[in-house]
Amino acid sequence: MIPDPNTKEGREEIARRAKKRKEEASEAKRRAKDNPDAEPSGKLTNPNHTDRVRDRKSDD
Repeated sequence: MIPDPNTKEGREEIARRAKKRKEEASEAKRRAKDNPDAEPSGKLTNPNHTDRVRDRKSDD
């Protein structure tokens, strides 16, 4: 149900939802700053022979 902004109850519901979303967003932001992903960056696999041949051709 969408709260009616013209009634007192509707305005209270909108304020409650906004507060809840703001708290959730701040929690997600805190987690993102405190626990950065520990995933390695860069290429994780060795190139196969076909990839190496393509690389040599593009260098010519």
